[in-house]
Amino acid sequence: MWKVFLMMNRKVVISLAVACLLLFTSACARTVTEKDLRELSLQFSIDFASSPTSAYSVYLIFSSGSDDILYPNNVAADYFVAPGQDFDPTEVVLYSPEGNGLSDYYDSYFGTWENYILIHNDEALLYPGPFSDVNDHDDYSIYSSDFEESNAQSGRTLSFEIPISELGLDEGDTLSFQIVTIINDEDTKSGYLEDALQDEGQIDIYDQESNSDEVAGTSPYDPDNAAEIESWSVDVN
Repeated sequence: MWKVFLMMNRKVVISLAVACLLLFTSACARTVTEKDLRELSLQFSIDFASSPTSAYSVYLIFSSGSDDILYPNNVAADYFVAPGQDFDPTEVVLYSPEGNGLSDYYDSYFGTWENYILIHNDEALLYPGPFSDVNDHDDYSIYSSDFEESNAQSGRTLSFEIPISELGLDEGDTLSFQIVTIINDEDTKSGYLEDALQDEGQIDIYDQESNSDEVAGTSPYDPDNAAEIESWSVDVN
């Protein structure tokens, strides 16, 4: 009788142990799967000396390589244009490095850009590269994305969030970026350089990674307050 009782209890204990193990394994698998499926995003925040206005545009230019991100950066004055944007042909010729107009911008600058985000009037738009051919200038267009809905302005601060996949990034990559502000030329999103980072920003794409920099008072460009970059931060989550 006791042998039967002990054997039955042993079976119950073993069954309970197996059930607990399966439950624990299932919970762990679910946790790992949920973490693996969650896509990392970049959260940017940029502070200005005063609240940005519609007179200015903000460009974030990206590259995942180690080479410098090049752009028109003459301290005295420079005309800034980006792939896909309307521009003043006279100004482009006047400020182009070799006097050849838009083709100089492609030869000297745009080959170092992988993609860029244009922020204007509380709207953020992503333009994917590469940008290699001046003949395709008008064909470089906005990438359809939901990230612009996360763009917000609060006082002197612009902020937005974008999934890393929309910038062509994977976990473990390194992203370099430049922030440029311009005063718009008439009705275009091209115009004259106001401010830019003296040192490119950079972030390694790992969960919970972050970077920031205080740059107030370091600009050589003498920008208007609404276009003067004071600090930036970026977080990976």
